[in-house]
Amino acid sequence: MVSLITFKNNVLTALLIDDDELILDCLSEFLDVNEIKVHTASEGTEGITKISNGIHKDLVIIDILKANQDALEIIRRIRDFTGE
Repeated sequence: MVSLITFKNNVLTALLIDDDELILDCLSEFLDVNEIKVHTASEGTEGITKISNGIHKDLVIIDILKANQDALEIIRRIRDFTGE
């Protein structure tokens, strides 16, 4: 069987962006149990900073109903920065 998905060092890495600490904790625990390395950010600018500082991520999960920032703008900035 050939995998169409490759991960850095065979480890899937996720970046979670949400202002609700409980959501971050629950998703982090779920992903960690499934052997996915997790980075978290409580706001979009923090997530963008982590990416600009070079963290590797295969997946970004973001709260699109963020009250303090426009989630679509955050997604655009992440895509612009990473070229994806």
